[in-house]
Amino acid sequence: MKLILLIYMWIFFSGISAFAQGSDNPDSLGIVKIIDVGNVKSNILEFALNIHRSSNRWVKWVNGTFIINSSDPQFKLDTSNFFIEFSADTSLSELKKFRVAGGLPDSGDVPTRDYLITQKFFKDKLSINVVGPRDYNDCDSVMYDHDIKIGKFRLISKDGSYIPPRIEFSKPYNYYQACAFKLGYDSVDEKNGRYYSANDNLEMIDHERVKVDFHIDTLVQKMELISFVAEYTHEKKDTLYWETLSEKENKGFIVRRGVKSKYSNTDKIYYNDVVADYRNSTKPKEKALEGKGSTSTGFKYEFHYDSVPFRGVRYYYLLQYQDFAGNIHDLAWDTVDVPHAAIVKATPEQNPFFDKTKIFYRVDDDVYLTIKVFDIVGNEISTIIDRVRKNRGEYEFTYESPRLASQGIYEMVFIANPIEDPTIEISRATINLQLLK
Repeated sequence: MKLILLIYMWIFFSGISAFAQGSDNPDSLGIVKIIDVGNVKSNILEFALNIHRSSNRWVKWVNGTFIINSSDPQFKLDTSNFFIEFSADTSLSELKKFRVAGGLPDSGDVPTRDYLITQKFFKDKLSINVVGPRDYNDCDSVMYDHDIKIGKFRLISKDGSYIPPRIEFSKPYNYYQACAFKLGYDSVDEKNGRYYSANDNLEMIDHERVKVDFHIDTLVQKMELISFVAEYTHEKKDTLYWETLSEKENKGFIVRRGVKSKYSNTDKIYYNDVVADYRNSTKPKEKALEGKGSTSTGFKYEFHYDSVPFRGVRYYYLLQYQDFAGNIHDLAWDTVDVPHAAIVKATPEQNPFFDKTKIFYRVDDDVYLTIKVFDIVGNEISTIIDRVRKNRGEYEFTYESPRLASQGIYEMVFIANPIEDPTIEISRATINLQLLK
């Protein structure tokens, strides 16, 4: 019996030293982090809340109250124009069991076995409250030197006004902030003699013996592009592709087209034609060019088609984006040569040939194609195809000479007309074939 009593007393008094050792320099028990602060849209500021464990003096985190304000002196948080929401994506929180409610919890909302997350405005500040389970065993453990994700929040202006991505924890910390853990065994505070049971909440902030540090990590990414490609598609239509590595305060993209002036002695390009503009929200394919705000994740975009007015011209494309402040920035350039619908390749596999040979050809646009064969004096020997539509691309076919054809030189003539563009001159290509018998 005495042995059991001694063991109990050892556990009891070790709890005293584990919790309440005095020190001139407060012991940092953890870090409250607001991370990934950035604008999803100009009127939506997003951030995540994490709790980091940096001490062996606790394992189970139970609750906290975190007051936040804007650090931008020009920005005023008019609570009638703003609201805050917690992300419905449960994968963004590592709390095993939690629920969300608006405002502060009343007596009927106090959780017993889960976490209750609430958010509200406190004057010109934002208050996030997390109330945890009643019992130690129902609280979530935090690994040493690791974070536990509480969740992601969004501050939204109702009138669409811009919210600068600059926030901070309100000071003084010991007045505005609160954070607590459960020890898991009985303990006595040696300074004030207060007794704590295993399921009591122990404050992590008193700034005499223990404290919690507060960090804000704003997204540092920039507007960075992986590629921008302008490509001729067909029938005087160009397609534009681009991909971002990260985006910063990006409202959306604008694409401009230009040509080099024939009357200028400089190489200056005049981008006078707006091809696509995310602000044209009535056009679905242009609305799809809206940016992703601030994000460290890259995205792929495309626009098709830009219908150009002329053939045989080199077109220049400029990709721009507009930031949340309304400024427009140049991002990238590319060029496209629009062909005359010419047949750019027409070659035989074997030449001279016996009886048959394979023919390869390429057209640089959608065309109506005719292929004929003539003898050396101009007589038509055969028609392979006559005004058959061929889309831009490479083709092949096998040509077999007529059974009674004589040995000699023959011409295979390709004649192409662009589809729905009768103003363009007919495009031709010729292959000289030598038939052997």
